[in-house]
Amino acid sequence: MCVSMFLRHCVSAFIKRGFLHQSDIALIWDQAGGTDVISLHLSFSPVTTMARMEETIKNIVDMFLEYADGDGKLNKEELKKLMEKEIQNPELKAKISAAHFDKAMGRMDRNHDGEINFREFVMCVSFMAKCCYHKRTGKGKEDED
Repeated sequence: MCVSMFLRHCVSAFIKRGFLHQSDIALIWDQAGGTDVISLHLSFSPVTTMARMEETIKNIVDMFLEYADGDGKLNKEELKKLMEKEIQNPELKAKISAAHFDKAMGRMDRNHDGEINFREFVMCVSFMAKCCYHKRTGKGKEDED
């Protein structure tokens, strides 16, 4: 891989992961004499951190898009891969066994098309957050009203 392709790949990865924004970058690629002369101009705004809610929302969207492979839906294998890689809690991992996975997929797939769209995914994340809340607070459904 030539240097320019490597740099293009790195810049693209930084943009994709949110470290850089397209508006912060001006790239000038000059093809001269068979070699790439690269001038990379970055204009960073002061470093700001996202609020926790914003970061959480961004992470949920990024995670879905990463595993959905660009088609906007998670098939069974993509969802399984997401769950295996993104859930680290051993107790929760144990509950998502192969036997339970098909049942969970069926419950999540509200429109019964065999795939999980973003809305269905968010409902699943919301359900898991609710279960986590119940476990941490000791409150059950009857305590929510």
